[in-house]
Amino acid sequence: MGWTLEQLSERASVDVGTINALENRDSKRSMYASNLARAFGLTTEALERGEFDPDPASAEPSPTATGETADVVTVRVFEAGASMGHGRIQADHDTVVDHIRLTRQWVRSHLPSISSANSLAVLSAYGDSMSPTFSDGDILLVDRDVQDIKIDAVYVLSLNGELYVKRIQRRITDGAVIIKSDNPLYDPVVVDNGDRARLSVLGRVVWAWNGRKL
Repeated sequence: MGWTLEQLSERASVDVGTINALENRDSKRSMYASNLARAFGLTTEALERGEFDPDPASAEPSPTATGETADVVTVRVFEAGASMGHGRIQADHDTVVDHIRLTRQWVRSHLPSISSANSLAVLSAYGDSMSPTFSDGDILLVDRDVQDIKIDAVYVLSLNGELYVKRIQRRITDGAVIIKSDNPLYDPVVVDNGDRARLSVLGRVVWAWNGRKL
């Protein structure tokens, strides 16, 4: 088709890294097959059989039986949860358990600063250390393409192999990272610049669905 990976990613609502991995391992089966087929204007069966007409006009995404169109972003829901208190053990592999769909108009309106709509993922956060900003069990939207601490914000991070949702600030004087909780009952943790190898940023929290528990 002459498309870039970014163009296919936008049409299929599948992130660039996933498409690149599928190409490199010559996958025959994938949970993303239906998204990719729809982007090319094909059925999943036709894609699997290699029936492809390289005509750009035939590859415009079309509505599905459920009414989904190219104006909808499919966001993966991950099984993993991150802790807002004591850490939760980080799994060896990411496991997708569901998907949610957001309109691109909503994403553009509410999340103008994200890397891309296709970088979004959903996970749940547990604990009370980020109260009152987040509550135990809140559902968070995360920009997974953010893996560097460029601004002071709330991030999903891995520290010593455990997952957390915490506010991170950079200390300008020495490059250390301060991991903070919004709940004043929790003390901050300082990761010195020379000890940054044990800290990995896995994404920036960009939205929370806060539910009132009854």
